Amino acid sequence: MITRRKFFEGAAIGTGTLVLAPAAGTLTGCTISSSTLKSYLNTVLKCAEDILALSSSSDSWYADLVAAITALEGTESSWDGSTAVTAIVSALDTLEAVLAVIPVTSTYSVLIDLFVSVVEYILEHYVSSSTTKKVVVKSLASANPHRGRVPLKSPHFLQSQEGAYRGQWNDAVKALGLEDKYKV
Repeated sequence: MITRRKFFEGAAIGTGTLVLAPAAGTLTGCTISSSTLKSYLNTVLKCAEDILALSSSSDSWYADLVAAITALEGTESSWDGSTAVTAIVSALDTLEAVLAVIPVTSTYSVLIDLFVSVVEYILEHYVSSSTTKKVVVKSLASANPHRGRVPLKSPHFLQSQEGAYRGQWNDAVKALGLEDKYKV
């Protein structure tokens, strides 16, 4: 016979398991699944398009940024998780290389700094943990002035790393007074 005390002990253990299980997937060093990577790529694309919208078509790097975003969109839409990750790495490398030439003194530099941090997170945590360890990640070895300027915030108890990034992006957009147009 189950006593009231046993029932509540079992309920507490079950509830704790349900609450802690989703958080276990957000620990640093864990691998990123294919569906999570697709979600990250969609977020990255939205942020890249926001950076593009903030820039001017007369900027020397504008056409390169448009091409890099287009390449990443094509790669993301055709990648299904079962094919090699090299195309994604190449597209992210290209995107980060284009952003490296934008001066750190630009008014929206904090967004680029944050963007570079999330691209590096994706490359480090997905590529380094994937089966294609021989993929060379050029952006992680390049001298990008935006690298390391804005560390990613850790997710809170029930938040994913992507959710933490979205929140950090939205906070930066709000600080710049652009929240009406550039939230993710």
